[in-house]
Amino acid sequence: MDTEEHLAPLQRGVESWNHWRQQHPELNPDLKDAYLSRADLNGANLSRANLSRTNLSGAHLSGADLSGAQLSGAYLSGADLSWAKLSGAQLSGANLSGADLRQANLSEADLQGAYLSGAKLSGAVLCQADLSQANLREADLRGADLSETQALATDFGAALLTGACLEDWSINPATQFEQVICDYIYLQSQQQQRRPRRGNFAAGQLLNLLQKTLCTAELSLYHGINWQAFVLAYQKLQTNYGNEDLAIQAIETGESGLVVIRLRIPPEANPADLQAFLKRTYELELKATHRKYRECFGIQDEKIALYHQKSADLTQLVQHLADRVFTLEDLVAPVSPTPAQAVRLDLGKATIDLSEPAQTQPVRPNSEPQNSRQLEAKFQQLLTQLAEPSPSSDE
Repeated sequence: MDTEEHLAPLQRGVESWNHWRQQHPELNPDLKDAYLSRADLNGANLSRANLSRTNLSGAHLSGADLSGAQLSGAYLSGADLSWAKLSGAQLSGANLSGADLRQANLSEADLQGAYLSGAKLSGAVLCQADLSQANLREADLRGADLSETQALATDFGAALLTGACLEDWSINPATQFEQVICDYIYLQSQQQQRRPRRGNFAAGQLLNLLQKTLCTAELSLYHGINWQAFVLAYQKLQTNYGNEDLAIQAIETGESGLVVIRLRIPPEANPADLQAFLKRTYELELKATHRKYRECFGIQDEKIALYHQKSADLTQLVQHLADRVFTLEDLVAPVSPTPAQAVRLDLGKATIDLSEPAQTQPVRPNSEPQNSRQLEAKFQQLLTQLAEPSPSSDE
């Protein structure tokens, strides 16, 4: 069947088209180069259809299913794609200027080099989409989900970004934010990790935050942390990316035991790739560590969970005491483990003993200030010591 044969049922209306698709589920409709400007295609099933270079300017595609569709080079200027399903769609080089994509699902879509100037994307889902070299000047991205999105050399000039989620997205120095308009963003999905935490961004504050993300990567853990597993994962990361260009910048905590470890990474590294490597390696080391705890020490899973929670209590308590982000310069080497395997961690303003619940431990200030070089050496000693002991069955 050629393009003309596939167009015939579409021209009879959406109801006829959708019925025809149900009768031929194995077909991937070929509609390339078709002229469908201003066509009424609301709710149409166009999944997996070949719409390359098709003229859909001003078309009505609200609620249409275009998942997996081939739309490379398509002309969709001014089209209504609100609530449309475009997950996995190929839209490289497509013209979507002024298109209405509010609440559309564009997850994992290929939008490389697409023209989206002035497009309405508020509430749209763009997670894991590729927006590299796309033009989003003056686009409305309020409340859009841009988590794990590739935005390399993307133009966000004068775009609206208020309330957008930027979790684990990838940008580079060629990504443009000139005159971007944004009151606040979220660094995690479900409107978590708001920045700024209160109020709106001051002039230049957003750009400073985005600049920091160019050479940083994060590991977010939601149920406490196993420091031994982290140290082993961090050492493997150093092997892969080099010791000199990697450093722990900060340790932050959030609600419900959230621990975020932020790393400085090499400028040429892809933050998303590095974060994925660290997360995957940490999870593998965590499983191996849990297995060792069970086999060698007979520790039950609930004991292991308590060990993790104590780590979360540690960071929560220190954050309460210091009320700030903990940088590398706050970290000092712990004392040697006691026979009961107690672990102490000195974080600048307080020393906390993890052998008991953190809130019961005495707090005492450091006696001597440490310079940056001494602290870095002591932190490396901390990593080595944490990699060796395991929690005892007496904990």
